[in-house]
Amino acid sequence: MPARAEPPVAGRFTGTVSVVIVSYRTGATLWASLDRVLAEDAVGEIVLVDNGNDEATQAALRARAAGARQLRVLSGHGNIGFAAGCNLGVRATSGRFLLLLNPDCLVEPGSIAGLLAAVAAQSPGNTRSWIATVRLLDEGGAEQRGSRRNLGTPGQCLAEALRLDRVLPRRWAPTRLNLNDQALPAGLAAVPAISGAFMLMKRATYDALGGMDEGYFLHVEDLDFCLRLNRQGGIAYFMPGLTCTHVKGTSAVSAWLVERHKLRGFRRYFDTHFAASHPRLLRELCFLCLAAGLLLRLGLRARLRHRQGGPA
Repeated sequence: MPARAEPPVAGRFTGTVSVVIVSYRTGATLWASLDRVLAEDAVGEIVLVDNGNDEATQAALRARAAGARQLRVLSGHGNIGFAAGCNLGVRATSGRFLLLLNPDCLVEPGSIAGLLAAVAAQSPGNTRSWIATVRLLDEGGAEQRGSRRNLGTPGQCLAEALRLDRVLPRRWAPTRLNLNDQALPAGLAAVPAISGAFMLMKRATYDALGGMDEGYFLHVEDLDFCLRLNRQGGIAYFMPGLTCTHVKGTSAVSAWLVERHKLRGFRRYFDTHFAASHPRLLRELCFLCLAAGLLLRLGLRARLRHRQGGPA
């Protein structure tokens, strides 16, 4: 008896993915992002969580949802933060798989189904909890720093902030947070952590972890999610052969405010997960160095924009 033929990749996963997008004062990239996701056969529904877009954007979203059966918009709850927005959106979905996607991410055609197929081939039984991502690119085509990462111990964050790998001999340099400067794996590979900008998983994985920790308002909630997954025996996958362009800086929000939330997130992350293994003095030193690095980069960018004649 002839072997049963496997359906095409797109056909195997048609309509099985629920996409959750949290949007707050997102710029024009939002429409391109929605167009890309709506065109994906693997996507059965999209829930856009409106955390506080302007009236014109809200009206356009309502019009878009009226003409696209897959799209649903949740609004009226105010700016509840990214983690809480993800949880709100997930509760409104029913797909077998979940994709948390930033509103400034432009997925490449077939990348969602392709990633699902790659994970299925790696783990045919799919009994283990997993999350997966593609290679996130900036607009210039370079891999972004958060695409694949370590779990973000205080020491790794300190090495990242001070770039100790540049100033210390290789044998003494501690491991950095980000892994984007390492050679690409040949195919789907396990990594310690991935970015929440594009995070695909089984619904069962999200449920088992209790969703995102709403104690994080913006940033670091994805590292927290990856660490909790790791400690429960789950796995994070990175697929270098599939890509998504992540257009950063599209939201009309103060960069200083974003960095403040990021720093608060790191403090919560260190205190929640590393209090037992890292003395408070060491955690505070790591936090202060991380804060100094973030604020220095922010100040340098503002100075550069001022010199170029743009808004500071």
